[in-house]
Amino acid sequence: MTKYEPEQRPDALKILSHPYFWDSHRRLSFLQDASDRFDIMERDPPVASLVLVALEANAVDIVGNDWHRRLDRQVMEDLNKRRKYDPKSIATLLRAIRNKKHHTHDLPHNVKRLFTIAGGGTVMTSTESGYANCGIGNSGANVTSHQV
Repeated sequence: MTKYEPEQRPDALKILSHPYFWDSHRRLSFLQDASDRFDIMERDPPVASLVLVALEANAVDIVGNDWHRRLDRQVMEDLNKRRKYDPKSIATLLRAIRNKKHHTHDLPHNVKRLFTIAGGGTVMTSTESGYANCGIGNSGANVTSHQV
């Protein structure tokens, strides 16, 4: 896209197929599918070990040293009631996003109030730390982290 010569640049259709341009529903579907696939792979150790090692190889660059800190404390407390999530793991972050999406209606009121309706989906924002946005709803799926 940034090449000087137009012939060396991708066409518009190729550019628009990049995940950056996906709508929130497609992003969430991708994250859920990836999480499901990694869960299945964990049951097939020879293949899983290679893929999961590759997935986690750059985890610190992608999710930081502790993605738990980027979410609201109440959301993390609710997440940890059901299972433990590795704060440095991409796979467990994907699992947390998937699980919250599937169980948004089961959240306690004090956690549910942290979720707002945006674009037809549920968006969770970190109100405590002001650190990250995680879209996890019917059609909301942005996983971004930025300091504000």
